[in-house]
Amino acid sequence: MVGQLDLFRGTTSRRRKPTPALEFRTCCALATTIDYTIRPGWIYSHLPFGEARSKITGARLKRMGTKPGWPDYAFLGPRGAVLFLEIKRGSLGRLSEAQEQFAEHAETHNHDYACVYSYDQAIAALVERGIIRPS
Repeated sequence: MVGQLDLFRGTTSRRRKPTPALEFRTCCALATTIDYTIRPGWIYSHLPFGEARSKITGARLKRMGTKPGWPDYAFLGPRGAVLFLEIKRGSLGRLSEAQEQFAEHAETHNHDYACVYSYDQAIAALVERGIIRPS
């Protein structure tokens, strides 16, 4: 691969492939684990509202009713059980104002909500609530 001229150093540099974000890798590992260990009566989906998109796509989604602050996962279980699960990027992750408002609304109206900062915390939250089997 031919390097690209670095305008500030006057040298060439090789382009590196961008590495997937920590949150992306965590979500992929979590989805695989859930698929193998989810208990009967539970369903789930990742809610892909936070991905980078073109302005046109973002405007279309907004027009269709997509709202900021919704969590990464929604779990629906037996007898009306619900869990909203937000995954943050390790100790660097902070809830946005919209995410804080969603969490407060969910908890005020007795919907289970959890914000976790690692794969292990996510697994623990799901096992604790009986959504997945301990592996």
